[in-house]
Formats: sequence, structure tokens, C-alpha cells
Amino acid sequence: GVDLQIHDCMKNLTDVDVEKQLSKLSRRFFHQYEQSYISKCTKEHFFDVLCAKESYVKYTGEGIDDNFSVFSVVSPGIEKLSNMWCSNGVCFEKVNFLDNYTLCVCSEEKREIKLLKFLHL
Repeated sequence: GVDLQIHDCMKNLTDVDVEKQLSKLSRRFFHQYEQSYISKCTKEHFFDVLCAKESYVKYTGEGIDDNFSVFSVVSPGIEKLSNMWCSNGVCFEKVNFLDNYTLCVCSEEKREIKLLKFLHL
């Protein structure tokens, strides 16, 4: 499964308001391990977790439902996600894409993902 998140969705809010919104969303949709992870991190890390979760449900075909907070894409006690990690029996790769975007691929095994740039003529 593949997911792309843009970070500018809250650009008109103050830092305090952004923190409140992300905290509210994480309490509703994130597992306790994920909530603990993002409480120590930046707004970008919230989107890393969200993007990984959405790529996971696309991979499994489950979609976002009441079980979205039941599984975790973050292992307990993790301090920082690398660009490639495994959790919940699958592997995730965060792909460098564009500033203010997170792109994540979920697959059954570790794979190196390469983006190709196309030149528009």
C-alpha cells in the first residue's frame, strides 16, 4: 500500500492550535505506542505515523474504520523511526519526496523504493 500526506493542511493555525488538533486526532486514531512516540516528536512525525498507518490499511484492504487505533506501526519505546522499518508483520519505507510531504510504502518485505524524475519537454 502507498500513501502520501501533505503537511500544510494546518498552515493557518498557530503552533498551539496545531498541537491541540494533532493531539486530538492521535487520541482518536492512534495506538498508545504511536501516541507516546509522537508526543516526544514534531508535527512531521505525526504525519510519518499517519502515512504509515494509511499505507498499511491500503496494503491490507481494511480501510480506516474503528480498528484504526487497534494496531500500531510503531514498536513500543521507539525514539525515532528510520526511513525503513518493520512492524505488525510488514515493512514500511518512508520515501524522500518533496518538502512538507510524507510518502510511505507498506509491503510484505523490505524493498528499496526509488523515485524516478521525469523531465517535461
